[in-house]
Amino acid sequence: GRVVYQDLTRISKDIEAGGFFANAALAAAMDRIPSGSALHLLGLLSDGGVHSHLEHIEALLRMARDRGVEKVFLHPLLDGRDVPPQSAHQY
Repeated sequence: GRVVYQDLTRISKDIEAGGFFANAALAAAMDRIPSGSALHLLGLLSDGGVHSHLEHIEALLRMARDRGVEKVFLHPLLDGRDVPPQSAHQY
């Protein structure tokens, strides 16, 4: 047999190894943003570590900064299932 990592673990390992920041699809999308325009990120924001993790959004923000994206707007989907309901205020 072999270990088959779930998406969350694969993304986290890719961030740790640095490959995440060379992702061609993400780089191409960020490089197409005209100067003065914004990147909009929509996704699950949670530190529950089941379906998402804060380190993933932090890595996206770091990548955007490093690629010269001037403005980023976060449109978070808040959990309440993998973390306590009403815990959104801490994010």
